[in-house]
Amino acid sequence: MSSLFIFHSFLKAVLLGICTCTYLKMKFPAILEQRTGFRGFFWKAAIIGAKLSTFTLNNNYPSSVWPAILTSSGPPLSITGIELPLKASSFLDVSATWSGHIWARNQCANVNGKFQCQTGDCASSQIPCNDVGGIPPVTLAEFTLAANNVHVLPSTNLSIVAPGLMAYSYAYDDTIALASCTGGANYLITFFP
Repeated sequence: MSSLFIFHSFLKAVLLGICTCTYLKMKFPAILEQRTGFRGFFWKAAIIGAKLSTFTLNNNYPSSVWPAILTSSGPPLSITGIELPLKASSFLDVSATWSGHIWARNQCANVNGKFQCQTGDCASSQIPCNDVGGIPPVTLAEFTLAANNVHVLPSTNLSIVAPGLMAYSYAYDDTIALASCTGGANYLITFFP
């Protein structure tokens, strides 16, 4: 029984260390920049402790859409564009320090070996956008997770519903378009006509 308590105490100490490193990395990033050696151990603990948010992308548009992702700051996502068939969902895990845009492209096709979309195209000639933004008209969902802000910047191609936001709201003109959420939140992003 005593070894169980020792392990329990050890586990508490490890979790406390991870949380402390994560906090220090967020507040004082220069302290944990070194990724090797003794300080590298604490850098790794901070990465492990970073909260993740999950974006759930839903397609309520009457046909396939191709959501695109552009990272502004924070760790880049491995996925920068996907096909999302009618009524399908996809999930993306992002770090709590991620900032960027998500939008949907529609009326897409492969033309002479190049992927092209009528709206929201990123001109990458393929489904992944590879860190290239959308060509207007495009409705953007803009996320700054570290500051807990979500904006929807509307246009005419598709509508987006994000947490409590409608795509026809203007980010800086009214309080509806700017939402503040707690860190580590999960977001449901729905594309519709």
